[in-house]
Amino acid sequence: MTVDAQCSIAEALEVLRKNEISSAPVLAEGKALGYVDVLDILFWVQARATADKQPSTGLLEGIRTSLQRPVSELVNYSGADKWISISMETPVLEAARLLSQPHVHRLAVIDPSDQTKPLGVLTQSRLVQEIKANEKKFDHLLHRKIIEVFPPKHVEWIRRDQYVIDALRIIREKGVSGVAVIDENGKLLGNISASDLKRALAVSVENLLVGLFSGLEGFMASLTLKKPYEQTQQTHATAFGAESEEYTEPPLWRPVFVGFEDFTHKALDLLSSTHEYTTHEGVRTRTRIHRLYVTDEAHRPMRVISLSDLIEYFVRGGEEAVASH
Repeated sequence: MTVDAQCSIAEALEVLRKNEISSAPVLAEGKALGYVDVLDILFWVQARATADKQPSTGLLEGIRTSLQRPVSELVNYSGADKWISISMETPVLEAARLLSQPHVHRLAVIDPSDQTKPLGVLTQSRLVQEIKANEKKFDHLLHRKIIEVFPPKHVEWIRRDQYVIDALRIIREKGVSGVAVIDENGKLLGNISASDLKRALAVSVENLLVGLFSGLEGFMASLTLKKPYEQTQQTHATAFGAESEEYTEPPLWRPVFVGFEDFTHKALDLLSSTHEYTTHEGVRTRTRIHRLYVTDEAHRPMRVISLSDLIEYFVRGGEEAVASH
């Protein structure tokens, strides 16, 4: 799936929405310019927003008008999705090494006879699924404890009473893909990520714009509620940590945990899994887990393990195996 460089930002959003994808290559006269990602568009909108949590009609109208500009202006606007290409002949270990680098979430697979023509995309999630499918080859790497393998990493967080656009600012300023949601005591309640914002886009572009300027709890709860978002803004002000018959599934914002004493095979099992859920419109769709949290006894987030972290671990193991031979 590709996007023409001359199409509007709004049209590109529709392509991403209808195909349930977060990014697509942008082509100009058949040549790839790079990716346009949901985060590129979100950061572009956020840069035009004010600190006011209730945006004016003029601001929203200005954003809607600007959505008619060419999508080529937004290629890698976020800096979070570098264009790196590989061929079908690229060794898997080299592809994994590239996908373990900062801000590299996917690789364009290029036709060697025509390097301007992408044949497909290899994502971090897809690579982790392949590792899982071939886990017997990595058996020696699957029985080490989490605490031994993954170094300490600061966990970026946001309070439950803040706004979606506040979370987006943290994602942009800190260069992370997701943010932990905590209560007034620092207890981990949930998680918000770029993927969650993509699910808001799945309803409509308008739903995404409204969601950006909404309270965090109401927005997150709406993603897996039986009711449409506009009917839940007030009724689910305390959604985090609450159990409700209104949920179609276990809420997608619920964090996924591992313990320091768990083994690496558990991290692989979780990060390679696919979660299916039903939207309030009755549409069955899928999502994947992109990060795992380790907490202390008070359930405060102490460490986060991302797809990049897991891939980097297997890269180190692969390099050590090659060196030993």
